[in-house]
Amino acid sequence: MFFILSKVLYFLLTPVCWILALIITSFVLKNSRLKKRFLVVAIISFIFFTNNFIFNLFTDKWEVESKSVSAISNKYEYGIVLGGMVSENILTGKVQFSESIDRLMQAMILYKQGKIKKILITGGSGALLNQGSKEAKVLQTFCISLGIPKDCIVIEFDSRNTHENATFTKKITGIDSVELLITSAFHMRRAAACFKHEGFKFDILSTNTLAELNMAPDDYFIPKAEPLLKWSYIIKEWVGYAAYKIAGYI
Repeated sequence: MFFILSKVLYFLLTPVCWILALIITSFVLKNSRLKKRFLVVAIISFIFFTNNFIFNLFTDKWEVESKSVSAISNKYEYGIVLGGMVSENILTGKVQFSESIDRLMQAMILYKQGKIKKILITGGSGALLNQGSKEAKVLQTFCISLGIPKDCIVIEFDSRNTHENATFTKKITGIDSVELLITSAFHMRRAAACFKHEGFKFDILSTNTLAELNMAPDDYFIPKAEPLLKWSYIIKEWVGYAAYKIAGYI
């Protein structure tokens, strides 16, 4: 039930839905004063959520930074890579990767450098309806195609969310050794809390940071579509963190 509710809630908590709902409401209402108020709020919301500078202010405080790959000197048995980077085109059957594929690419670099012995990929299917395609299996095939030996890739393909990533990974690795947890910077706060709750000892490697360090002058005042999409990731993490806290997962 928690899994189903979380998927529905995440869909409703996107800025695009809010702005669209405000605009539709402004057209439906008969009271002229209320119509104007809803339209004004819709415009303000649009300006807020499409401003790159505002997005960076919030995101920079939320994302968890870590050492770079080159700065990692320790050696680990496992580099634990959290899923959430693969989707499948229903029409063509082709696998598509999001920017979060950086999680896996950084893990492969560490493997090539001898800093992790094995890549552990955790992630089944986060889809609400189609649970057929298992992400970890898809990523295992991808790694093998790039020259990573199959016996150096451990997969966990039953988990559907971050909480289950931690609990199911625990059954594979145990919690005695210090491992390297690898996920996106915007997701690391919730992921680290889940793994800590399960008793893991770990270091972190944050990847594909959303906040931009170097902004152009137009980022301060010109609306852009990219922040509107990125806000969805951050809001999902805020709501997810709060929900996990209430559920006792962190």
